[in-house]
Amino acid sequence: MRTIDHIILSIALLGSICFAYQDIIEETDDVTNTVCSVPTEIIEVIAKVERHAKRPVGYQYIIAFNNQEEARRAKEMLGKDLFLDWRTIDCKNQKLCTKILSYVSQELKIDNMDLGSFQINYHHHKMPPEDYFSFEKSYLKACNYLETLIANYGYSWQSIAKYNHKDPKVNYAYLQKISTILRGNQ
Repeated sequence: MRTIDHIILSIALLGSICFAYQDIIEETDDVTNTVCSVPTEIIEVIAKVERHAKRPVGYQYIIAFNNQEEARRAKEMLGKDLFLDWRTIDCKNQKLCTKILSYVSQELKIDNMDLGSFQINYHHHKMPPEDYFSFEKSYLKACNYLETLIANYGYSWQSIAKYNHKDPKVNYAYLQKISTILRGNQ
């Protein structure tokens, strides 16, 4: 096993974390209600759609590759133990996530990744690396992006679905997931 594998695996095993999504949302509401004009319910729907099936809603220590070949290269260099599936790393804590992001983006030259609770795309939405893995800061970034989409395209579910992709053909499945979640909440 390569040295970087040993270091990453050790940090990962030491940094396991569990939390309740509702507690985080309640703590975040105090800050976000004053700076986010998008209703909390919409942000929650985005978090539910963006979650990894093997992690709770709001789990922020996720790196998901959008290109299969890039994911394969990352898995080859980092080892398979951190991967939840072919494209997703559970990096366990903010410090390890930031280190992996730095390595993958600088050394492997990969930038087409979705990061954190709201799967914010690293290529399209720049912020300090550790902020992608902070629930509160990624919540605010997701809110800001949704505000921009609503301002540019109007207030509709089609506009909200552009959070995933601007092409309606691509984001149709995303819109269906939003609809399914909303029907389940009623």
